[in-house]
Amino acid sequence: MKLLLLTGIQEELYPMIPEFRLVFSKETGLYQSANYPELFAATTGPGVKKRKELREIFKTIIPDIIVNAGLIGTLTDDPLPAPGDLAKISSVVEFETHLVFPVQPHGGTLLTVRKPVFEPREKWLLSRDYQARFCDMEASRILQLLREVDEVREDTSVVFCKVVGDTPAQYDLYQHEELVRGWHRENWFGKMRIGLKFPGGPMRLRRLLALKEKSLDGLTEHTRRTVKALLAGANPDKMGAVYAPA
Repeated sequence: MKLLLLTGIQEELYPMIPEFRLVFSKETGLYQSANYPELFAATTGPGVKKRKELREIFKTIIPDIIVNAGLIGTLTDDPLPAPGDLAKISSVVEFETHLVFPVQPHGGTLLTVRKPVFEPREKWLLSRDYQARFCDMEASRILQLLREVDEVREDTSVVFCKVVGDTPAQYDLYQHEELVRGWHRENWFGKMRIGLKFPGGPMRLRRLLALKEKSLDGLTEHTRRTVKALLAGANPDKMGAVYAPA
């Protein structure tokens, strides 16, 4: 059984590298676990920018299961799930085509959008127009790409491990979130520079970083648990939000 872990960005994959002793290969563009040779990992890029690379990855390793892990935003004002919590997803919808992929009977609809959405009114409009509760930038595009590759379209299941990262109530912090993307790669001087120019000052920056850390910690824990269960032989159908090809 081959398992492929996909995250949108490196920040979401980073904690899994030491956890599973993931080693990067320049030849394949993939990480592979030194502890679990059947485990591979890669990033898709925001909005699945690496479509060509992913096609080749699918054809090369022909995964039996894909785990798509990542942070998502809530579109509604519901207090739960809170940042760091695993979201229950019933279906995935593509923003542009309105194509719906069912994944499980109970939960909320996950809408895949073109760009990050933080502004409360924009979230409300998306929730109303698509009857959606959450949004991300990768889920439906991974499913569409999977269906385009003959080698995997009929046999590969996708397990979604999506954790809440932001809510409409946190817009005051997240409206400048792009300034701290890649924070873990910055040195001390880089972080100091961001802190000094961050709108609202260092205190607001610390609040945003603490919120992002809480969300990423939740994602790390849920992803670790999901991947280890699947490697131990757990049935993907019992893992929650699962897309199984017809």
